[in-house]
Amino acid sequence: MIIDAHHHLWRFKPADYSWIGATDQALRRDFLESGMLAMARGSDLAGTVVVQARQSLEETRWLLTMAQRQSLIRGVVEWVPLADPRLPEILNDFSDRRLVGVRHVVQAESAPEFLLRADIRRGLAEVARRGLAYDLLIKAHQ
Repeated sequence: MIIDAHHHLWRFKPADYSWIGATDQALRRDFLESGMLAMARGSDLAGTVVVQARQSLEETRWLLTMAQRQSLIRGVVEWVPLADPRLPEILNDFSDRRLVGVRHVVQAESAPEFLLRADIRRGLAEVARRGLAYDLLIKAHQ
């Protein structure tokens, strides 16, 4: 059984995906459910885990809704606002879906101590309490 553990889906808009530069032409297009299904047809792919590509609750909801209707998507690793005091309620809204993990692009944060902030640590503790994975994206100085 083959599971793709890191699969991105998006509707490409340059303003939403500023990390995709002008030289990244292969990425400057839509990657949607139909393409994922076409790629899986005729392969041994049994499932995929879709992973956030931009930090927005809009994308989180979009991917989780897609996962509810598409059995090929076995899980979603998505962004949630870790520092938000309402994080427990936000995660409750996603509890009946295929949310298996959370990630925040810490490498894009200017403060090297971002992960040490009390509000972020509180959010990470809530993620751990729920048994969700945390996908850590950092640079060496962080």
